[in-house]
Amino acid sequence: MKKIYFRAFICLYLTTTVLSSCKLDPILPPDKEKNAIAKNPDTGTDPGTGTDPGTGTDPGTGTDPGTGTDPGTGTDPGTGTDPGTGTDPGGADDGSDYPPANQGTISYQVNGGAKVTKSGASVITNEPGAIFPKGSTIVGTISTNPSDLFQISISDVKAGTYDIAALNIDVDATFMGGKIKFTTLNHSSAIKGNAIGTFKAELKNFSSGKTYTVVGSFNVKG
Repeated sequence: MKKIYFRAFICLYLTTTVLSSCKLDPILPPDKEKNAIAKNPDTGTDPGTGTDPGTGTDPGTGTDPGTGTDPGTGTDPGTGTDPGTGTDPGGADDGSDYPPANQGTISYQVNGGAKVTKSGASVITNEPGAIFPKGSTIVGTISTNPSDLFQISISDVKAGTYDIAALNIDVDATFMGGKIKFTTLNHSSAIKGNAIGTFKAELKNFSSGKTYTVVGSFNVKG
């Protein structure tokens, strides 16, 4: 009987020793157990908040000059509203396309207007000398009425085409220049001669800015 109890005691002792050598985790209260289970280890997949806008201070280099190869369309026709002065009737610069004047007269038009005829025309000639190395010729009318006055002159005494040296005409403007063509020019004295030809001259009124074109012809036999 003692032998049976001794064996039971040894078995109980061995069992207790083995169990005491094994360290068991303590039993956790319910709330701590829940927290321990919910603790999720970091997986490394958190994208972060992404709220940093950066500084944005880099101005770039801006060194690209561009190609500049666009030629444009060039389709603007413009307004075309400038009417010009419209005072030059056109034609030959020496008036050679103007109709011949009747004998003893000078005929002309101002800015293409009505024809004006001066009667009693004559030729005055200055022989070549100290004042006029090639001489001078004046074709015109002599009158005490300024509105009937007309004189046109050149610095020569032979037929040909010349720059007009002077022009006196009943137009409120300053003579600017012109051409005259003598198809016939000769003289027998200082106050007798023959002159046939045409002319074209430009005048300008500097106060108003208006310009005038005078075209005409003459036929003098003396």
